[in-house]
Amino acid sequence: MCPPPPVSPADTFITTWVEPVLSPDGGRIAFVWQRGAPASYYTWTRDLVVAPASDPSHPTFTWQTWYVLPDGRIATAVAKPTWLGPTTVRFLASYERVFKVKGGGSERLTDTATDVYALLDLNLTTDIAGVVRGADSTIAYAPVATGGLWLVKSSDSTRLLFLAPGADSAVAVATFSGSVVDLANVGGVPVALLANGGTVEWIDLAAGTAGQISAPTPIRRIVPVPGTRRFVAEARVERPTRGCSACRKTYRSTRNTSYRAWVQAVIPKPRTRYSALKKRPAIVRNTKE
Repeated sequence: MCPPPPVSPADTFITTWVEPVLSPDGGRIAFVWQRGAPASYYTWTRDLVVAPASDPSHPTFTWQTWYVLPDGRIATAVAKPTWLGPTTVRFLASYERVFKVKGGGSERLTDTATDVYALLDLNLTTDIAGVVRGADSTIAYAPVATGGLWLVKSSDSTRLLFLAPGADSAVAVATFSGSVVDLANVGGVPVALLANGGTVEWIDLAAGTAGQISAPTPIRRIVPVPGTRRFVAEARVERPTRGCSACRKTYRSTRNTSYRAWVQAVIPKPRTRYSALKKRPAIVRNTKE
């Protein structure tokens, strides 16, 4: 599932595969297929793909991620897919905006920004997707082992919500110290990646404690290690640009930035008191924690 590196610094849109997630039985894998240039100029050239885990190059299901939400907004991207069962994949529906960046005497498509709209369920049998009830405007989510979901919505990106099974709306349960861009359930504890890209914060609702970890490098995704209080984070790494010798000479000061390094962290034992129902920063008061 690892695409090759760019053949030159100007090749910023290559065919790539992202967001892989194994099915509950481990027999299938769902991932997002982003086609390379010139197809990448168009938002409808991205698909959610399901394939055998032993042979991901031969998909058994594809779903174009260009989708019109019930309120008329257009979603063009899929983020954080998860399996609900053998026939349903849940994901965040998003809109990806492509920016043109000029540099080096030529115009290149080099950067994107994503607006997350809602949480959707896709039925792999009927090919029908629908917004999860009570989860419109969700920008981050994590399943709760006892049922329901932890959510963060765009209306208040610092507030942690709980959506009970079958409920029409979510209720506030805690507040993080900053805007949340990713959320995970780590050993029954909601853990958030904050918008500064380098801070991971958790709130232990049962113990009434909170804490933070500051990463030495920006990260963009946190994933729990099942059955533990550990999680792994996808960290940004920079390496010299690859390609022909002429390209390396021309772009010798350029760095190829990618999120391919994974680091592991652990939530320490709870020691910091925190009132989950009050709006105040969830900070570590014991600096030795």
